[in-house]
Amino acid sequence: MAKIEFVRPEKNEDHPASVERVDVHVWGFSGEHHQVFEVAGGVNFNAQANIWIEIIYSVGGVDFFRTRNFLHNSEAKASLDELNRSLDHFVLGSFDSFGFGDMLQG
Repeated sequence: MAKIEFVRPEKNEDHPASVERVDVHVWGFSGEHHQVFEVAGGVNFNAQANIWIEIIYSVGGVDFFRTRNFLHNSEAKASLDELNRSLDHFVLGSFDSFGFGDMLQG
């Protein structure tokens, strides 16, 4: 979980102190490796690579906005070390591009 708080001090009677907060929670891992996860245009992914997150924005302890979405690591078959090595090569100029994903990579 991640939490960011914005504390605004009281300025006067018209602008009392307030706390705005953004909370991010992992609320689930989606699927197994044999399940297909589809994102528009016929792009099929391994559902095991999904992390479902919930984002909550609140003001003064009252939820103002809440949404659930997912993060997808389409390079789930690559290890973190392999991804870091590729990124290092890109930063050093050995690679002309660095991307992750399938058809939008480039």
